[in-house]
Amino acid sequence: MTRYRFLELYYRRSESTHKGKTIPARVETVVLFLPDVWSCLPTQLEWDNLHQIYRKHLERILKAEQEGIDDEEDVPSDKLEPTHYSLLDPKTMAVSALRNELKARNISCKGLKSQLVARLSKSLKAEAEKTDDNNKDKEESESENTQDEKKSEDVKSIWGCYINPFFNISINKEIEHNRRKKLNERERALLEKRYTLPEQQHILVHPSKTAKSGKFDCTTMSLSLLLDYRPEDTKEHSFEVSLFAELFNEMLMRDFGFNIFRALHELPEKVKEKDDKKKKDDDKKNDEKKKDDDKKKEEDKKKEDDKKKRRG
Repeated sequence: MTRYRFLELYYRRSESTHKGKTIPARVETVVLFLPDVWSCLPTQLEWDNLHQIYRKHLERILKAEQEGIDDEEDVPSDKLEPTHYSLLDPKTMAVSALRNELKARNISCKGLKSQLVARLSKSLKAEAEKTDDNNKDKEESESENTQDEKKSEDVKSIWGCYINPFFNISINKEIEHNRRKKLNERERALLEKRYTLPEQQHILVHPSKTAKSGKFDCTTMSLSLLLDYRPEDTKEHSFEVSLFAELFNEMLMRDFGFNIFRALHELPEKVKEKDDKKKKDDDKKNDEKKKDDDKKKEEDKKKEDDKKKRRG
C-alpha cells in the first residue's frame, strides 16, 4: 500500500526521571502518513471473494446461535434453582456453571466468559442490595404480605374459582420468552446487516482485538467534526489530530482553488455578440453618412456647373 509522508512533528524532551532511571534530553519525532486510497480498494475478484467469506462467517455464527438456543430449550430454566449470592464467586466459576446460574435467573447465557461474569456479578449485586432492603423493612413487608394473602383468599374470579397464585408467574415467563425471541430476531437482523457487503468496492477496516486490551475501535468522522475542536485541548494526541485536520483542510482548499482556476482558464473565449452588432451598426451608419456626403457633394458640384454655364 502506498503511503505519503504528510506531517512531521518534533518534540524536544528535557531530561527526566522514570522509575528511578534518568532519561537524557532528546528529540522525539512523530510522522503522520496518508494512504493512497485507490491502492487500498480491492479488485472486483477480491471483492467477490470477500462476499463469500462474509456470507460463510455469518452462516457459522447463526448456526452456533441456533445450537445455543437448542441447548437452552433442552435444559429448561425452571428445573434450575439459583444458588445464594453469598456462596458464589463469578470470577472463579467455570463457563458451564456461569451459564446454569444465569439460566436459573432468566438471564441471557450467551457470549464470552467475561460477559457472563459481568452479567452474573451484576445480578448478584442486585440480589445483595435487595436482601439488605428486605432485612430493613422485614416487619413491614411481613404485615403487608399477610394482608395481601387475606385479600387474595377473599377475591374470586367471575367463574367462582379462586385466583391461582402461579398464574401470574406463568404469564411473566411467557412474556420473557417472547421478549427474548424478539431480541434474538433483532440480533439476527443486525448480524445480517453487518455481514452483508455492498455491491461496489469499499475499504474494509477490522479493528485489532488485541490492541489496547480490545478497546481499540474505528469510527467514521467528517472533516468538519475534526475541525470543531476546542483550543483548550492541549494534549499531544488531540493537538496532533487537530493540526492534521487544519493542514488537510488547507490542502483541500488550495487544491479546489487551483482546479477552479484551471477550469476557468481553459474555457474557450466567449463571442462578443453585442460588440459585433454595435460595430456593424456603426459601420452601417458611417456608410450611410458617407453616401449622403457624396450625394451632397455631387449636388453642389452640379449647381456650380449650372452657374458657370449661365454666366458663359
